[in-house]
Amino acid sequence: MCYRHICEVAGQDGRDKVFDKAQDLARHGTLTLDGKPAMIRGRLLTFPVITQQAFPHTEIPFAWATIAHVLDHGGHFKSV
Repeated sequence: MCYRHICEVAGQDGRDKVFDKAQDLARHGTLTLDGKPAMIRGRLLTFPVITQQAFPHTEIPFAWATIAHVLDHGGHFKSV
């Protein structure tokens, strides 16, 4: 399933599906930020935050389309 397409076409419902997919990947340890396990916060924000689960926490805001694109390609976010 192409989450980027859902996000762009379906408004908040699409963003909810993208958010749920990111949470599912986080529960399974496959959502990462700079190679470390991560989670997503900010379902209702314009730019939700991807946060490393380990201390010190790195938090990076991403646009919904970017999150959807990264999820479509494995869920591995990079801060730079």
